Amino acid sequence: NALFHTDAFGDQIVAGEQAYTQDALGRNITDTNTADSAGGSRTFAYSGADDTIASDGDNTYTYDPAGGLTGVKDATGGVLALTDQHNDVVGTFGQNASALTGSATYD
Repeated sequence: NALFHTDAFGDQIVAGEQAYTQDALGRNITDTNTADSAGGSRTFAYSGADDTIASDGDNTYTYDPAGGLTGVKDATGGVLALTDQHNDVVGTFGQNASALTGSATYD
């Protein structure tokens, strides 16, 4: 049976083998796999006082002034993200690409 625990504010702090830490605004700032002997942990950072994620421990994200995702950068480099009206990523351009390097469609 998986264990689930919440803190005094109702934020989930344990879900099975995952343990979470929140900041003062209730946003997830760490995610740790307690079964991972290597410590398998990610740290999250946010852009401003809202829930817009700036970094998830593996990638950093950039946004336009309206809050739409415009770029994703990981250890190997970045991509320009093309989003639709719902902020779903529908295409990506690599650093030196002259054409889409990936695309998706949504119903």
